Amino acid sequence: MNTAEVQNTFNAHRPAIYGWAYRVLGNHHDALDVTQEVFVKWWRINREDTPPTRAVGWLRRVTINHSLNLSKARSKQTDIGAIDPPDTRTSPTDIATRELTGAVADALSDMSDQQRAVLFAKTYDGLTFARIAEEMNLAVPTVKTHYLRAVQTARRRLAAAGIVAGETL
Repeated sequence: MNTAEVQNTFNAHRPAIYGWAYRVLGNHHDALDVTQEVFVKWWRINREDTPPTRAVGWLRRVTINHSLNLSKARSKQTDIGAIDPPDTRTSPTDIATRELTGAVADALSDMSDQQRAVLFAKTYDGLTFARIAEEMNLAVPTVKTHYLRAVQTARRRLAAAGIVAGETL
């Protein structure tokens, strides 16, 4: 794939990449950083290696993984910064949002890459199982299994964190 094709493919999916990152991170600037990192990785893999046969599936999986890694890094920074005096400008809503984002990131980190990618494609992008199977080069029953396991994992982790009741998700 030449440079123009690499950039055109990425640009066609950039809004989705940003959206996936934003859903995991809940922060505009962090989502932009992840979008840029994914572009660099996309460019390198197309220049140095054999490009993925299914661009969207690859971009979704890499975006979600980069977002989760950044979320974990931010969480560790927050834990280290806990000895600093609290910021009086932080509202209870901001704290609750951070806690929810952290709990969701923890639930997502318990899933396999494919489970996360299927969950995002189905939940956030509204794709059918058949379309997801096509994008990820998997059989439809396999996609359904990944989705069900992802939902079960999310339900279990969020219930354990006290975010949702066990049967509501």
